[in-house]
Amino acid sequence: MNNFELCEGVCALHENIMGAAVLQQGVAIAGFSKPVTPLPNEERLKAIFFQTEIIAAIHRSNQDFYGPLLFFTAHFEGSDVLAFPLENQIGEKTILAFKVSPPYNHNELVAKVLDYLKKHAPYEGNDDLLNPR
Repeated sequence: MNNFELCEGVCALHENIMGAAVLQQGVAIAGFSKPVTPLPNEERLKAIFFQTEIIAAIHRSNQDFYGPLLFFTAHFEGSDVLAFPLENQIGEKTILAFKVSPPYNHNELVAKVLDYLKKHAPYEGNDDLLNPR
């Protein structure tokens, strides 16, 4: 499965997932969005992706204390952004990020995404990380 198919597959997990991207070092290397999804201009989109990488780097810096980073969420008034590090699957500083609008069940969606990643972008020797608490 390539990264574009990975993004499309994640979008198919829930009707309210509007779009997904695979980011590597803050740059989109693949993406998919549903036709109704409004997108910012290219410059703004690049800034958003870079900011996502900065946030991930901050969280990664605490892994020695908290353990491996499984995902993080930014909650906005009208939608959320969920980001899942893919270092073990694709490469260093790689993230799958997607936008989802309510209503959705956060825990159920996270479990679906982690299961999907386990099947389609397998973690190498880290299956225990895919069991959400």
